[in-house]
Amino acid sequence: MVYRVRGRMELARERARGDRVYAPTPAWEEAYHVALGAPWPCIHMARFNDAWAALAGELQGTGQGHDADPALARAVWCGALHAQPSRAVEVGVARGVSTRFLLEALAANGNGKLWSVDLPPLLEGWRSQVAVAVPSRLRGSWEYVRGPSSRVLPRLLEQLGEIDFFLHDGLHTEPTLARELPMAWSHVRPGAPVLIDGIHRSEAFRAFEQRAHPSTSIIAPHEEKRGYLAIVLKHR
Repeated sequence: MVYRVRGRMELARERARGDRVYAPTPAWEEAYHVALGAPWPCIHMARFNDAWAALAGELQGTGQGHDADPALARAVWCGALHAQPSRAVEVGVARGVSTRFLLEALAANGNGKLWSVDLPPLLEGWRSQVAVAVPSRLRGSWEYVRGPSSRVLPRLLEQLGEIDFFLHDGLHTEPTLARELPMAWSHVRPGAPVLIDGIHRSEAFRAFEQRAHPSTSIIAPHEEKRGYLAIVLKHR
C-alpha cells in the first residue's frame, strides 16, 4: 500500500505543475528507422495496421484510458522487429496493448522473451482488465513480474544482465523516472532502443538525456492523447 500512496502523492504534485512542452522530431518515424539501420518506409507497417485494427475490434466497448497511444504501439512494434531483442523489459502493463505488440514482434522474429513489471490497480473495474489484450498464444514468451517497479525492477535487471529493449510506460513521475531510467540504461546494450512514454509529465527525461548523452534522441507526439514519447539509443 505504501507504494500506491507514494505514487498518488507524486502524481498529484506533478499534475499541479502542469505538462512540459517538447519539440517533436521532424519525420520522427523515418529518423527512428534510420537510427535502427532499417529501411524506410517500414516494410512491417501493413502488418501493424492489420494488427491494430484487429486489437481495436477485440477491445471494443471496454475502457481505454490507460492504453498505449498508436504512436507508442508503432514505435514498440518497429523497434522490436528491427532490433530483434532476445531480452526485452517493460514497466507498466495496464490492459497490455504495448505488451501485445512487443510479443507479436517477438513471435514474428521467432526469438526473444519479454518481462513486464507492473503493480495492478486496486479498483476491480481496472484490475480485471490487466493484460486482457495479451492472448494465450503469446504468453509462452512472456513473464509478468508483479510488484512496484521501485522494488522489483532492480532485482530483475540484475538477474537479466544485459537487455536488448526497454520500454517505460509505468508511473511517469519525476522521482520514478529519475531512478529507473539510469538504472535501465546501464543494462541496455549499445544500439538497443529505449522508449519512454509520458515524458511531458515532468522534467525527468530532459535531465536523463543531458546525463546519458544518447547517440539518438527522438521526440514523438501522441496521436490520440495529449503528450509525447521519447526514443533513445545508446552509442554503439
